[in-house]
Amino acid sequence: MENHITSLNRTHGGIKAQITRLLTSIKDQQSEDVEIEEIKVKLDKVCKLNQQFELLRQEYYKVVKKDEDLVEIENSFVDIDSEILKLESCLVESAARMISNDEAFIPH
Repeated sequence: MENHITSLNRTHGGIKAQITRLLTSIKDQQSEDVEIEEIKVKLDKVCKLNQQFELLRQEYYKVVKKDEDLVEIENSFVDIDSEILKLESCLVESAARMISNDEAFIPH
């Protein structure tokens, strides 16, 4: 069981690292021109990360039995949930800005 928890912790860390990389790349690109396709790819990545995270959450609940351990894990889950929401909102805002900028250049 301890090996399974270690594996879950590694997966947890991997998901957090991917979220951090995506957030950093979004912040770095806010001043640059970004293609809508790139935003779509990143949104797909966020959806996949969210699915992986939900599966990870379910696995933790199956394995971890102590309430005090679950409280600590739940706090971490809240952090990841908020980071995923932040990613989604940043990407949707970027897409909306691009669309509104493109519409501004279309002759009426």
